[in-house]
Amino acid sequence: MAPRNDDRGSSSSDSGDDEEARKQMEEDVAGGEDGDFGEWEEDDEEARTTQCLFSGAQHASPTAALQHAADAFGFDLRAVYKAHSLDFYSTIQCLNYARAVAEKMGCKKAEAGATIGSAAAKAALEGIAKGEQRAEQYLMPTLPDDPILFEWEHFVG
Repeated sequence: MAPRNDDRGSSSSDSGDDEEARKQMEEDVAGGEDGDFGEWEEDDEEARTTQCLFSGAQHASPTAALQHAADAFGFDLRAVYKAHSLDFYSTIQCLNYARAVAEKMGCKKAEAGATIGSAAAKAALEGIAKGEQRAEQYLMPTLPDDPILFEWEHFVG
């Protein structure tokens, strides 16, 4: 059997095309077309409107919502984080658990007042002390796209 003649052999026009493509790619990279993150802007943490953990109130940022939970309801994530030596995932579970307790107690309803929110915060803290937040279900967000789950580390420091 005779060797097969391949039409894809290299010709001067092919190598010219390759050289042209290489030069274009170098220009794109140098010009910031590919891999340049110099103009990347992170989401401003302060621009993420966030629902309160224990009421229907909206706050300007996750940090503001967590500070409000501490001031108004006594649910201080910083203290919980330290007292229970939480890691990343256990903190997520605590936050989702707190939201679930608040939802179960009706804190998000318009007629719910500070008394219900405070009771829910107290119940959440008691449940966390007992380890109730460790259930696998609390690894899933209670509130879809909850900004607190993305920004709590800024608050805890």
